[in-house]
Amino acid sequence: MPSKYRQPLCPLTFYHIFNRGINGEKIFYSSEDYTRFLSDYETKLSDYVDTFSYCLIPNHFHLLIRTGEDCKTISNQFKLFFSNHSMKINDSQNRYGSLLTKPFKRSPVTNEGYLQRMFFYIHNNPMHHCICDDPLSYEWSSYEILMSNKDTFLNRDEALSYFGGKSGFKNFHNELSTLTLREKGIMEF
Repeated sequence: MPSKYRQPLCPLTFYHIFNRGINGEKIFYSSEDYTRFLSDYETKLSDYVDTFSYCLIPNHFHLLIRTGEDCKTISNQFKLFFSNHSMKINDSQNRYGSLLTKPFKRSPVTNEGYLQRMFFYIHNNPMHHCICDDPLSYEWSSYEILMSNKDTFLNRDEALSYFGGKSGFKNFHNELSTLTLREKGIMEF
């Protein structure tokens, strides 16, 4: 039986997409790496998926997406995107071989309550890994962009609608931040 993280993508379904560096190694070494990852992601995947949130940590990343109709193309686009990122990092760091564990992990988000908690899980990741104390201060998370009016490839309006708007989004994150991820039934990576 295939792993729950290796199931084929289904059309019009929310997914938590995530992966990490081989042996926990870095997959981002500089601000340019993070910026390029997001720019390339927008270019290569925005036509195929709706993206609702993300968080990039030095050795792993999280994405919250909804697939379109053509899941085979989406899966291939992700593979090409991750391969391209790996090649660029390998080139800039004079390294060889795999950068990311394979295949990329995907977990379906099956109801609205889980969807809301997944936003929190993704945005809380920098605090969970002791990188910062506040999601608004972490540059490589979608939290600040969702709270702002900046141009973005994210589906901001729909993302915020699951919380009743920006204030509900902020309140939800603030309330959950006082509880542990385990207490709320949110998975750990």
